[in-house]
Amino acid sequence: MSVKEQQTGAWAPEWVQETEPDYTPRPRRSRKQRRPRWPRIALALVCLATIAALVWHFTRQKEIPLEMAAGYVASEAETAPLYDEEGNVLRQLVRGSQVTYVVEEAHKDRPDQVRVPQEDGSFAWLDRENLTDDLSGVVTLKTVYVRRAQNLTDEGGDPTGPLVLRGQALTVTGYRDLAADGSVSYYRADGGYIPARYVRLTEDQATAPYDADMARLHADRGDSWGGGDAAGLDYDAYEKPRFGGSVMPDTVKALYLNNEAIRNPEAYIAVADGCGINAFVVDIMDGGAIGYASPVMQKYSPSAYADAYNTLGAIRRR
Repeated sequence: MSVKEQQTGAWAPEWVQETEPDYTPRPRRSRKQRRPRWPRIALALVCLATIAALVWHFTRQKEIPLEMAAGYVASEAETAPLYDEEGNVLRQLVRGSQVTYVVEEAHKDRPDQVRVPQEDGSFAWLDRENLTDDLSGVVTLKTVYVRRAQNLTDEGGDPTGPLVLRGQALTVTGYRDLAADGSVSYYRADGGYIPARYVRLTEDQATAPYDADMARLHADRGDSWGGGDAAGLDYDAYEKPRFGGSVMPDTVKALYLNNEAIRNPEAYIAVADGCGINAFVVDIMDGGAIGYASPVMQKYSPSAYADAYNTLGAIRRR
């Protein structure tokens, strides 16, 4: 390119003015045609609220500890079953033992049970009927049946209560002397206490023969002397009582003495010394009256005391 061309501009191409493209404006929608934004906003708010609620729920469950309470195991028997999550018996809890449980609304799948925390962090289940907050209510047995006829006793063991007969039903209102294995020594009924060893749970058990062969033997003898049929006597073995200064021998060979016989005790002692007798059964009551005016009978039966045959001094002088 020469200098002249540069100065005159003859080298430059012919300038062509560019034309702008045709622009067609987008038609504006009317307000009725516009899509409202509030449904999307509402949906977003609902989602945020749901997430917040879930976070609060699980955070609260972790932060708030379980409410615990202490109760006692209650049962008709000496123990009550504790179940695992599958409903299998995990172990037996002793009646009267203390147990810690979770205080909460009834579980939808186990409305009749409560959760009992275990040492490993898991939970076991105990029937609600086997739980009480009152130690005096741990014995839930309602009825027992008398195995041996006897008088009910008071708190001190004195037989001041009514006579109960074999097979008779007694309503249990309490107990006395709860042992470490869940057993009790006495049941309380209307009128006093009865030893647990002398009751049964059913009438059939209470009236069953102690020794069927022995009962049949006495039944065959009949009522030979007008004193009654011996078949109904009590033959059940029981622990021999022990008296201070007079130990009951292991093998008893006794001689029965009625009210009149004890007027001359020396003669019977001589007989006993000669034939191996080591005990006397003395019937101090005959024909509705006692043999002597005993201070014990004065306390428990004033009428029998008043009708006594002799005084205690008279008996001792003989």
